[in-house]
Amino acid sequence: MKKNLLLLLIFVAGYLGAQQDIYKTVSEALKKNTPEVVLENKILVINFSSNPTEINKVVAADLEKTANVFQAAKLKDGRKGVICVSIVPNALVEIMLDKEGYKKTMKLLASDLGDINVSNIENIIFNADGDVLYKNIEETKIYTSVQKLITR
Repeated sequence: MKKNLLLLLIFVAGYLGAQQDIYKTVSEALKKNTPEVVLENKILVINFSSNPTEINKVVAADLEKTANVFQAAKLKDGRKGVICVSIVPNALVEIMLDKEGYKKTMKLLASDLGDINVSNIENIIFNADGDVLYKNIEETKIYTSVQKLITR
C-alpha cells in the first residue's frame, strides 16, 4: 500500500513539474525576446499551434480578443491582467499572424522552448504563480475561461 502511494506521489509530482517547466521556459523566452513585457502578477495564456502552413483563425481571434480585453484587468490569481502567447512552429506562421493583424498576442517559435515536452497540450492557462488554471480547453472557450476570473 505504501509503495503504491509513493509511486502515485512521484508520478503526480513529475506531471506537475513538467507543466511548471512550460511556464518557466515560456516566461524566460518572453523576457529574452521582449524585455519590456512585465510578467509579474499576470495570468499567462499559452496556445500551441501545430500546423506549419496555416493558422487557426478561430483560436487566434479568441487569443487576440482575450489579450485586448483583459490586458490590465483585475483577475483572480493575476491582479494585473493577462498575457496571451501563441507558440508557432515556424517563422512563416508568425508572419501570417502579424499580417492578419494579431498584434496583442505575443508570438514565440517552438524552437525557443528547447526540448520541452508539450505533446497532448493544445492550450494551457497559468496563474501568476505558475500554477495551472485550465488545460486543453475548447478552442472557442479561451476568452470565456479568462472572463470567469474577473474580480469585482
